[in-house]
Amino acid sequence: MTTDPGTASAQNVPEFGFASLTQLTATSDADYAVSAAEIKNTGASWVRLGVAWNYVEAFPGVYNWSSVDPAVLAARAKGTKILLILTGPAPYWAQGKGADPNSGSATPSDPATFGRFAAATATRYKDVVSTWEIWNEPNHPRFFTSPDVARYIKLLKAAYQAIHSVQPNAVVVTGGLTPTTDAPISEIDFVDQLYRKGGRQFFDGIGMHPYTFPYGINDDPRHVWNDLEAARAIMTKKGDAAKKIWITEWGIPTGSSPYASSETQQADRLVEALETAGATPYLAPLFIFTVRDLSANQADLESNFGVYRYDGTPKESAYALQRYATGSSPTSSSTSPTTSSTSPTTSPTSTTSSVPTSSSVPTTTSLPTTTSPPTTTSVPTQPNPSELFFRVGRVLGWW
Repeated sequence: MTTDPGTASAQNVPEFGFASLTQLTATSDADYAVSAAEIKNTGASWVRLGVAWNYVEAFPGVYNWSSVDPAVLAARAKGTKILLILTGPAPYWAQGKGADPNSGSATPSDPATFGRFAAATATRYKDVVSTWEIWNEPNHPRFFTSPDVARYIKLLKAAYQAIHSVQPNAVVVTGGLTPTTDAPISEIDFVDQLYRKGGRQFFDGIGMHPYTFPYGINDDPRHVWNDLEAARAIMTKKGDAAKKIWITEWGIPTGSSPYASSETQQADRLVEALETAGATPYLAPLFIFTVRDLSANQADLESNFGVYRYDGTPKESAYALQRYATGSSPTSSSTSPTTSSTSPTTSPTSTTSSVPTSSSVPTTTSLPTTTSPPTTTSVPTQPNPSELFFRVGRVLGWW
């Protein structure tokens, strides 16, 4: 196949997106541009980008947007819609007594501090973002220390009210819930408790991560995909049927891990999930995890969820997604791509203009300037933002 994975979407084909890891791997504006082009070339119209609280607000009231601005600008330059996820951990100063600077799951002692962070983020990106996700997998201790629904609702309330005060028509989605049955709170119980403990008025949609790997959605012996219907039943029972479920992560890894699929299987299973989700009225766009492999290590399960290989060459799934997005047939993968649409080290040649800087973005989509942090105070080293989602332990039963 010699064409770029497409840039046009067929009418009546449901939208989909990517849960991107660009912010952890990009080192230059060119990297952001390449990732944005890779997303667009598959036919995807959404991207989920992380705003890591511990990095952005390492000092109270001092905001460092350097990990977010380039990704947002690159996505907008391609016309891609953005879901911003406000992720933990809480910065050291917000944790309160017993603070752990190395924690990857710490929550704030005072939810109001998170609300102020949410307000600052919404204020900065209100002209280019209208969909928000609050925290990642709050039912799992990897991301939310000692998961507790009542405590999460306090965070959700603070963020919801802050975002809606800035952007009244915003869509605020709960943190995507993991299908971990041996975690303190299963995803279905978490949804039920959201309603029973008074959280209903503080979200506009529910996020879920119904991972089925190494299986597809229809041959998974655990029937994880059915959790979507179970969650929907709770929402309907509570009179909340107007709200949608957002699959903010779902993917199939390739590579040599025992839990990996072949590249052909990945392509077929991704399209199968998109077709099923697209035919389900209560589901919002599905976000595929993720765009590009994180390393060339085929044995590392976590590194091989991409639809592009680490070197930037597309897997079969990149073209399968293109065919899905453009309404072409067959929808299943049958042709192995032989060329890469973008270089992993240079700006994509298919781009008609370079990624704009803050000063050159049109007024309606520009980002406000902010005062730089004091030069005498450096940002301390923090754990990686929790946009790097840890899956392997769940599959292997480590927790």
